[in-house]
Amino acid sequence: AAKQPDPVIFLPGGPGAGIVERLPALLRSPFGELVGTDRDWIFFDPRGVGLATPRLDCGSLQLTDAGLVSDGAVEAAKACLRRHAAAGVDLGRYNAETIAADVTALRRA
Repeated sequence: AAKQPDPVIFLPGGPGAGIVERLPALLRSPFGELVGTDRDWIFFDPRGVGLATPRLDCGSLQLTDAGLVSDGAVEAAKACLRRHAAAGVDLGRYNAETIAADVTALRRA
């Protein structure tokens, strides 16, 4: 009854990181102490990662924070994207703008 009206929407780090599957373990860790009880918390896996479907997994590409590390990794990433596109995935729907719209929809819900 004493909950604040505005929820916390937790955005997992990444790119490519989900949270839902790891959430039970995280809540038992010191992180769990940060999750207050004075408001609702919303945890979700953004499009393409974690338990979201479809999951845009390209295996273990050689990737750093600066991006793909070799020409071979670039070709592997391109091949992966072609496989997803061939499976009917609209890759144009997996970007910051659509994920921000998803967050807005979650907030409103």
